[in-house]
Amino acid sequence: MTKYIPLILTSLVLAAIGQVSLKQAMNQIGGFGTLSLQNIFEFILKVSGNPFAWLGFALYIVSAFMWLIVLSHTSLSFAYPFASVTFVLILFLSTIVLNEGISALRWAGSIVIIIGLLMITRS
Repeated sequence: MTKYIPLILTSLVLAAIGQVSLKQAMNQIGGFGTLSLQNIFEFILKVSGNPFAWLGFALYIVSAFMWLIVLSHTSLSFAYPFASVTFVLILFLSTIVLNEGISALRWAGSIVIIIGLLMITRS
């Protein structure tokens, strides 16, 4: 199963970049506002015209298909804990790409996640 770790990590990296792309799209588009049919329609138009949104959706689709390949070759109990890597990647990318401030406690939590993941991969 460990030979699929590169595919697992690639899928998760694409998902994390997709998430950052979607956040970048929302930063450009702005808030959603109140829930109404008119706002939903306007929101869909704004999202459909934003290249970061398209990039985010495309990366999610590729990531999902890669994940399906992973699931066809590994047990879910082995593969799914790797999804926690996405949290760490999002923290890292958020600071670099989105200039978000991340607290020391979140970074410490990320270290705990990585240690836990290392324990799982060795079992």
